[in-house]
Amino acid sequence: MTDDINNDREDLLALGAEISGATAGTAAGLFIGGPAGALAGAAIGPAAAEGLRWAIAEVGDRVLGRRGRQRAMSAAIYAGQHLEELRSQGAELRSDGFFERQDEGLSSSEEMAEGVLLAAQGSFEEHKIRHIGYLYANTAVDDGIDRYLAGMALKRAGEMTWRQYVLLAMVGSRNEIDLPQGELSDDPGAWSAWGALSELRDLFNARYIHAGQERTDRFGLPFPGQQLTELRLTTQGQLLHHLLSLKLIPPSEVLQVRDLLGTRTNRE
Repeated sequence: MTDDINNDREDLLALGAEISGATAGTAAGLFIGGPAGALAGAAIGPAAAEGLRWAIAEVGDRVLGRRGRQRAMSAAIYAGQHLEELRSQGAELRSDGFFERQDEGLSSSEEMAEGVLLAAQGSFEEHKIRHIGYLYANTAVDDGIDRYLAGMALKRAGEMTWRQYVLLAMVGSRNEIDLPQGELSDDPGAWSAWGALSELRDLFNARYIHAGQERTDRFGLPFPGQQLTELRLTTQGQLLHHLLSLKLIPPSEVLQVRDLLGTRTNRE
């Protein structure tokens, strides 16, 4: 029976490997039983590996459609790879009961892993899947993130577009790059630049970013700043930036959207 379960998981992970770029054997070794699985389990932590193994079997049986399964399984692979990297850098798995089942319910780890895989399978923007997987890994080593906060972060991450991930990465990199000139209220003209600025405004209105305060000329009354060069992450923006590991988005993509925001042309 165990061999059948492992074979099913291996088949599912082979699908995920098509998106993640991992080899099927490497992907399966992170989660299945046997010597390879035991070795990888030691690398990412047996408790964390078990949470992902459970979610792989649960979600794999539930999701219809080959592409949806690919997305879900690739998120599991990204989660395992990132957790292995975090542990190699000295991070330790949390020891606050996150991985333990209570009252015959799911552990927080299993609940989070299931949520991550389901969020990934429904994401048509496949660039997001890597970072959705990272959310599980980062939560597994951060005991300051309880299951409720992690669930909230996952829901909000699912609601954002890929470009909004990149925009948050851009604002989070304000000390490394020059932010674009202009104001949030501008109309840049070209549709592509208008779309990027609209998505940035949505992040501003949802309070993921802010631009400090400005004051009226006459009475000196404060009002929310609008200058793009003054943009910063709010507390919840910092949370998403951390849990999704948005600092790992390639700089070329961040600079591309930065330059697009600075475009000013006539709309055709």
